[in-house]
Amino acid sequence: MINYIHLMTDQLGYEVVTGVPSLPVHAGEIQGKGLGMKVEVLDPSGNNIEHTGEAGELVCTRPHPSLPIAFWGDESGKRLRETYFSFYPGLKSCRLVYNFVKIYFHLL
Repeated sequence: MINYIHLMTDQLGYEVVTGVPSLPVHAGEIQGKGLGMKVEVLDPSGNNIEHTGEAGELVCTRPHPSLPIAFWGDESGKRLRETYFSFYPGLKSCRLVYNFVKIYFHLL
C-alpha cells in the first residue's frame, strides 16, 4: 500500500501555477503551470527563458479568469494598466508583479 500526502500551492491567488497530482513534490518548489494558463518566464527584454534554467519574471501571456479587472478607487484603470501591463510594452501580457521564478527540470 502506498501512503502519501499531496501538497500544493498557488501563486498569490491567481492560480497560474499550482500542484499537479501526477508529479512528485520537491521542497520549496511549485509543481507546474495552472490548467489552461499561458504562463512564461521572461527576461527583462521580454524573451522567454524557461528552457535556459535561468531565473526570470513569471508572466501570463494570455488573459485568464482570475485576472483583476479593476483597482479600488482607480476609475480610469490607469493604475491597473501600469501595474500589470506596462512592463513589457510590446507584449499583451500580465506581469504578476515581482514574481521571479526558475524552471527546474527533474527526472521523474
